[in-house]
Amino acid sequence: MGATIASELLWLVPITIIWCFGVYSIVIHYEEGHLLEKYRDGYRRYLLKVPRWLPKGLSFRNLDLINENFNRVALIEFSGILILLPYIIKEILNR
Repeated sequence: MGATIASELLWLVPITIIWCFGVYSIVIHYEEGHLLEKYRDGYRRYLLKVPRWLPKGLSFRNLDLINENFNRVALIEFSGILILLPYIIKEILNR
C-alpha cells in the first residue's frame, strides 16, 4: 500500500486495497482452518478471547517490545523498507 502511494499512482490505491483484502481473506481462511484442525478447542477458545482487529485495553507500559526476538524481527521487517527504496531514490533525484 505504501509503495502504491509513494509511486504517485493514486488510481492504483483502490485496486491495491481490493487486492490486499482478497489475499488477506484467503490467507486467514486457510490458516484458521488449519489451526482449528490442529489445535481444535484450544484455538477455538483463543479466537473467542482475542479480538482480530483492535486490541482491548492496550497499555504501552505493559508491552515488552525489546526481547530475545527483537533483532531477528527487526531485520525481517527491514526488507519491507527496501521495497520503498526505488521511490525514495526517484524523489531525491527529482529535486
